[in-house]
Amino acid sequence: EKEYEQVYNALKECDFQQMREEYSLLQAIKIPERKLLPYETLDKPTEWINIEEAENRICALAVVPYPPGVPIITLGEIVDGDIINVLLYYLKASKTILGVNDKKILVLER
Repeated sequence: EKEYEQVYNALKECDFQQMREEYSLLQAIKIPERKLLPYETLDKPTEWINIEEAENRICALAVVPYPPGVPIITLGEIVDGDIINVLLYYLKASKTILGVNDKKILVLER
């Protein structure tokens, strides 16, 4: 009974509205379109640009938020609006994102 009470109290403290918003946002993500194979990006010139300006650019470094620790986009894939929205959400939530540096991501130069 004590364990059930602990679970009940823990669930009462959860912000289910925030969890619903995050779930909806993450469900909107589809597998990004691949323009190049990852190894094809390694020799190409790159640049760091603001996330908001990265739409339709080719990713040059995997972007991995923690949690959950699953890449949202990786080398050779095209950044789209859904990816940008998710990254901005994670930044707003103060999550750690590998591959993001000062709200910038690495993309191939045009």
